[in-house]
Parts: sequence; structure tokens; C-alpha cells
Amino acid sequence: MMDEADDDFASTYRAVYPSVVRFAEGMLGAPADAHDIAQEAFVRLSRSDVPSDRARFWLFRVARNLALNELRRRRRLEALKRLVGWMTRPATPFETLARREDERRLHSSLDRLPEHLRAPLLLREWESMSYGEIASALGVTVEKVRSDLFRARQRLRDSLHEVSDELS
Repeated sequence: MMDEADDDFASTYRAVYPSVVRFAEGMLGAPADAHDIAQEAFVRLSRSDVPSDRARFWLFRVARNLALNELRRRRRLEALKRLVGWMTRPATPFETLARREDERRLHSSLDRLPEHLRAPLLLREWESMSYGEIASALGVTVEKVRSDLFRARQRLRDSLHEVSDELS
């Protein structure tokens, strides 16, 4: 027997699902992925306590965030594919030298980061840990992980520019 909450969810699903799919498809450009995003948004709605009169707006916000996460994942995957392709092809002597220099600059810049910023950055970028996993591993909150990663990336970017300038 369906209660009022189930009935509200079912009517929201019928009314809003096609719109969420269209929105996600517009964000992602892929129909199959758009359905996955919409379904995940509705799964999250079913687990939330969002009032039915706010559900439509909440679903679009969640779908947007999920789509942005998917786009970031795709960019990282494409960058990784390019990097693997670049690293696996036979390198010229010049490329080998340039790679070594890039690695030296990266390690030098990482060494300049304080440990409390270096650790979450390495766990995220080199070990592909989620923010929650990093928080557990370091015994801090997810918010602290986000903040430290933001600062670490800023400092690493600045440091890489400084190291490059020193070599010029």
C-alpha cells in the first residue's frame, strides 16, 4: 500500500524525470549518461527529506552537481589517457630530458608544500582516494580535506611557476 510520501515521489518522478534527463543530456552531451545522472538524482531524493514542493529544484541542483562531477571525471580520464599515450610511446632523447626536468620541478615543488597540504594532495592525485577516504586516512573532516586540497593546488601551481622562473 502506497503512503502519501510514496505517492508524492511517484508523481514527482513522472512529472520531472524527463526534464532532469534533458537537462543532464544538455550538460553531458550523452543520452545514456544523462539517464544515469537522472536516476542517481532520484535515488538521492528517495533517501532525503526534501519537501515535495522543493523536490523539483533540488533534483536539478543534484543533477547539475552530478553532471559536473562526471565532466571532471571525463577530463581527468582524457588527461590520463593522453599522459599514458605520451609516456608509453618511445621518447626522443630531448623528450626524456624534458620529462626528467618536469619530474624534478614537480618533486621540488611538492617538497616546498607543508606536510599537512602535501599528504591530502598525494592521496587524492596519486592514490585516487575520495575526499571521505582521505579524511579517514588523515583523521580530519571532509571540509578540511577540501580546504587543504584547494590550498595545496594553489601553492603547487605557484611553486611550479617559481621553479620554472628559477630555471629560466
